[in-house]
Amino acid sequence: MGRPNELESVGLTADRDDVDLHAADLDSHADSHALLAGTSGASSNREKADDGARIEIWRCNGAAEALTTAAVCILYTLVGPMLIFTNKWLLSKGGFPYPLLITTLSQFSSAAISFVIVRVLGIVPLQHKLSWQFYIWNIATLGCALAITLCLGNSSYLFLSMAFIEILKGFAPVVTMLVQVLFGYAWPKPSHVAVVA
Repeated sequence: MGRPNELESVGLTADRDDVDLHAADLDSHADSHALLAGTSGASSNREKADDGARIEIWRCNGAAEALTTAAVCILYTLVGPMLIFTNKWLLSKGGFPYPLLITTLSQFSSAAISFVIVRVLGIVPLQHKLSWQFYIWNIATLGCALAITLCLGNSSYLFLSMAFIEILKGFAPVVTMLVQVLFGYAWPKPSHVAVVA
Protein backbone atom coordinates (compact mmCIF):
# COMPACT_ATOMS: atom_id res chain seq x y z
CA MET A 1 0.00 0.00 0.00
CA GLY A 2 1.71 3.17 -1.14
CA ARG A 3 1.63 6.58 0.45
CA PRO A 4 0.88 9.84 -1.42
CA ASN A 5 3.22 10.87 -4.22
CA GLU A 6 4.68 13.58 -1.96
CA LEU A 7 6.86 10.93 -0.30
CA GLU A 8 8.43 10.14 -3.63
CA SER A 9 9.24 13.81 -4.18
CA VAL A 10 11.31 13.84 -0.99
CA GLY A 11 13.20 10.71 -1.96
CA LEU A 12 11.21 8.10 -0.08
CA THR A 13 9.16 5.18 -1.22
CA ALA A 14 6.99 3.94 1.57
CA ASP A 15 5.30 0.63 1.85
CA ARG A 16 3.68 -0.30 5.11
CA ASP A 17 6.60 -2.50 6.08
CA ASP A 18 9.64 -0.54 5.03
CA VAL A 19 10.97 2.83 4.00
CA ASP A 20 13.76 2.79 1.44
CA LEU A 21 15.98 5.68 0.46
CA HIS A 22 16.73 6.12 -3.22
CA ALA A 23 20.38 5.92 -4.27
CA ALA A 24 20.43 9.59 -5.27
CA ASP A 25 19.20 10.55 -1.84
CA LEU A 26 21.94 8.42 -0.26
CA ASP A 27 24.51 10.35 -2.27
CA SER A 28 23.11 13.66 -1.04
CA HIS A 29 23.26 12.36 2.54
CA ALA A 30 26.89 11.38 2.01
CA ASP A 31 27.60 14.90 0.72
CA SER A 32 25.85 16.39 3.77
CA HIS A 33 27.89 14.27 6.18
CA ALA A 34 31.08 15.18 4.34
CA LEU A 35 30.16 18.87 4.54
CA LEU A 36 29.44 18.60 8.27
CA ALA A 37 32.66 16.71 8.90
CA GLY A 38 34.63 19.36 7.01
CA THR A 39 35.87 16.91 4.41
CA SER A 40 35.09 16.66 0.75
CA GLY A 41 35.15 12.87 0.58
CA ALA A 42 33.94 11.06 3.67
CA SER A 43 34.22 7.38 3.00
CA SER A 44 31.14 5.24 3.22
CA ASN A 45 30.19 1.80 2.08
CA ARG A 46 26.66 0.78 1.26
CA GLU A 47 25.73 -2.68 2.39
CA LYS A 48 22.55 -4.68 2.57
CA ALA A 49 21.07 -5.44 5.98
CA ASP A 50 19.45 -8.78 6.83
CA ASP A 51 16.05 -7.49 5.73
CA GLY A 52 17.40 -6.18 2.41
CA ALA A 53 17.37 -2.48 3.31
CA ARG A 54 20.37 -0.41 2.34
CA ILE A 55 22.52 0.83 5.19
CA GLU A 56 25.58 3.01 5.18
CA ILE A 57 28.71 2.39 7.19
CA TRP A 58 30.74 5.53 7.83
CA ARG A 59 34.46 5.42 8.37
CA CYS A 60 36.64 8.26 9.58
CA ASN A 61 39.37 9.54 7.27
CA GLY A 62 42.11 10.02 9.83
CA ALA A 63 42.75 10.74 13.48
CA ALA A 64 41.37 14.29 13.45
CA GLU A 65 38.03 13.17 12.06
CA ALA A 66 37.92 10.24 14.50
CA LEU A 67 38.56 12.58 17.45
CA THR A 68 35.93 15.03 16.21
CA THR A 69 33.40 12.20 15.87
CA ALA A 70 34.22 10.88 19.35
CA ALA A 71 33.93 14.38 20.86
CA VAL A 72 30.55 14.97 19.23
CA CYS A 73 29.28 11.57 20.45
CA ILE A 74 30.45 12.23 24.01
CA LEU A 75 28.92 15.73 23.97
CA TYR A 76 25.63 14.32 22.65
CA THR A 77 25.63 11.67 25.40
CA LEU A 78 26.22 14.28 28.11
CA VAL A 79 23.75 16.91 26.93
CA GLY A 80 20.66 14.67 27.40
CA PRO A 81 21.17 13.98 31.11
CA MET A 82 22.20 17.61 31.71
CA LEU A 83 18.93 18.76 30.14
CA ILE A 84 16.96 16.30 32.28
CA PHE A 85 18.60 17.52 35.49
CA THR A 86 18.16 21.17 34.47
CA ASN A 87 14.45 20.67 33.77
CA LYS A 88 13.96 18.80 37.04
CA TRP A 89 15.72 21.53 39.02
CA LEU A 90 13.82 24.34 37.26
CA LEU A 91 10.44 22.72 37.76
CA SER A 92 10.93 21.66 41.38
CA LYS A 93 13.62 23.41 43.44
CA GLY A 94 14.02 26.33 41.02
CA GLY A 95 10.46 27.42 41.67
CA PHE A 96 9.48 27.66 37.97
CA PRO A 97 6.36 25.46 37.69
CA TYR A 98 5.61 26.19 34.02
CA PRO A 99 6.40 23.06 31.99
CA LEU A 100 4.54 24.32 28.92
CA LEU A 101 6.67 27.48 28.80
CA ILE A 102 9.88 25.45 29.08
CA THR A 103 8.71 23.22 26.22
CA THR A 104 7.78 26.25 24.10
CA LEU A 105 11.13 27.94 24.68
CA SER A 106 13.08 24.78 23.87
CA GLN A 107 11.15 24.21 20.63
CA PHE A 108 11.49 27.85 19.61
CA SER A 109 15.23 27.68 20.27
CA SER A 110 15.55 24.50 18.18
CA ALA A 111 13.59 26.06 15.31
CA ALA A 112 15.62 29.28 15.39
CA ILE A 113 18.97 27.48 15.49
CA SER A 114 17.90 25.10 12.70
CA PHE A 115 16.76 28.05 10.55
CA VAL A 116 20.11 29.78 10.99
CA ILE A 117 22.12 26.61 10.27
CA VAL A 118 20.11 25.68 7.15
CA ARG A 119 18.83 28.93 5.64
CA VAL A 120 21.31 31.59 6.80
CA LEU A 121 24.71 29.90 7.19
CA GLY A 122 24.06 27.02 4.76
CA ILE A 123 26.05 24.58 6.92
CA VAL A 124 23.43 21.91 6.33
CA PRO A 125 21.96 22.01 2.82
CA LEU A 126 18.20 22.17 2.34
CA GLN A 127 17.48 18.85 0.64
CA HIS A 128 13.72 18.81 0.10
CA LYS A 129 11.02 21.33 -0.63
CA LEU A 130 7.62 20.24 0.67
CA SER A 131 4.19 21.37 -0.41
CA TRP A 132 1.97 23.02 2.19
CA GLN A 133 -0.50 20.13 1.96
CA PHE A 134 2.22 17.58 2.69
CA TYR A 135 3.56 19.78 5.49
CA ILE A 136 0.18 20.18 7.19
CA TRP A 137 -0.85 16.52 6.90
CA ASN A 138 2.49 15.02 7.90
CA ILE A 139 4.99 17.39 9.50
CA ALA A 140 2.49 19.51 11.46
CA THR A 141 0.66 16.42 12.70
CA LEU A 142 3.89 14.90 13.98
CA GLY A 143 4.88 18.26 15.45
CA CYS A 144 1.64 18.46 17.44
CA ALA A 145 2.11 14.92 18.73
CA LEU A 146 5.70 15.74 19.71
CA ALA A 147 4.59 18.94 21.46
CA ILE A 148 2.04 17.01 23.52
CA THR A 149 4.69 14.40 24.38
CA LEU A 150 7.17 17.06 25.48
CA CYS A 151 4.61 18.96 27.54
CA LEU A 152 3.46 15.83 29.35
CA GLY A 153 7.07 14.73 29.81
CA ASN A 154 8.08 18.05 31.36
CA SER A 155 4.94 18.06 33.53
CA SER A 156 6.00 14.72 35.00
CA TYR A 157 9.00 16.43 36.63
CA LEU A 158 6.55 18.24 38.92
CA PHE A 159 5.12 15.02 40.35
CA LEU A 160 7.57 12.13 39.92
CA SER A 161 11.09 11.37 41.07
CA MET A 162 13.95 11.42 38.58
CA ALA A 163 14.59 7.69 39.04
CA PHE A 164 10.98 6.78 38.29
CA ILE A 165 10.92 9.01 35.20
CA GLU A 166 14.00 7.22 33.85
CA ILE A 167 12.36 3.84 34.50
CA LEU A 168 9.32 4.97 32.50
CA LYS A 169 11.56 6.13 29.64
CA GLY A 170 13.14 2.69 29.54
CA PHE A 171 9.67 1.20 28.97
CA ALA A 172 9.10 3.30 25.80
CA PRO A 173 10.36 0.65 23.31
CA VAL A 174 7.77 -1.83 24.63
CA VAL A 175 4.98 0.72 24.13
CA THR A 176 6.33 1.51 20.65
CA MET A 177 6.19 -2.16 19.66
CA LEU A 178 2.65 -2.53 20.98
CA VAL A 179 1.45 0.58 19.11
CA GLN A 180 3.18 -0.67 15.95
CA VAL A 181 1.21 -3.91 16.12
CA LEU A 182 -2.07 -2.14 17.02
CA PHE A 183 -1.82 0.10 13.95
CA GLY A 184 -1.26 -2.86 11.64
CA TYR A 185 2.41 -2.45 10.85
CA ALA A 186 4.82 -5.37 10.70
CA TRP A 187 5.13 -7.56 13.75
CA PRO A 188 8.47 -7.02 15.48
CA LYS A 189 11.17 -9.55 14.72
CA PRO A 190 12.03 -12.01 17.50
CA SER A 191 15.52 -10.47 17.69
CA HIS A 192 13.99 -7.01 18.33
CA VAL A 193 11.69 -8.41 21.02
CA ALA A 194 14.68 -10.12 22.65
CA VAL A 195 16.63 -6.86 22.72
CA VAL A 196 13.72 -4.95 24.25
CA ALA A 197 12.98 -7.69 26.79
